[in-house]
Amino acid sequence: MSLQMTCPYCKREFPYDNGDLDRKISLASQRIQEITLEIAKIKAMHPKLRRKREGRRSVLVLELNEAQKEITELKAVRKACDQQIKHYEFETFKRLVKERYGEEEYRKLYTHVEEELQAYRVSDLMKHEYTRSNAKADVISINKL
Repeated sequence: MSLQMTCPYCKREFPYDNGDLDRKISLASQRIQEITLEIAKIKAMHPKLRRKREGRRSVLVLELNEAQKEITELKAVRKACDQQIKHYEFETFKRLVKERYGEEEYRKLYTHVEEELQAYRVSDLMKHEYTRSNAKADVISINKL
């Protein structure tokens, strides 16, 4: 889906296509898998052959770091743009409700929605991180539900 976005800081408009970002992220993750596979092949070689390929391995490690950095940046951009889209959707919905039903009815509906969503917020607070042998996993305690 292609949209025209506005930067919240500098107010510059730019085109945004989340499908294009998803494709770039997918390509970068495929490249990471290829690099990881090639590094694993080099590590599995005989020690004499491994020493000959040490230069290639160091280049691959640098490429791997760059690809991981690229994915991190792309995901950050996607997250920020998706948050801005959700914000615009909410503001548009809010404006339409105010125009149709008035400010007072909007406030009543908004407080009703907040009360309904409170249960979801409480259940989110019940998620705890339990550690087992220095490994972290998100686990919901059934006793706290």
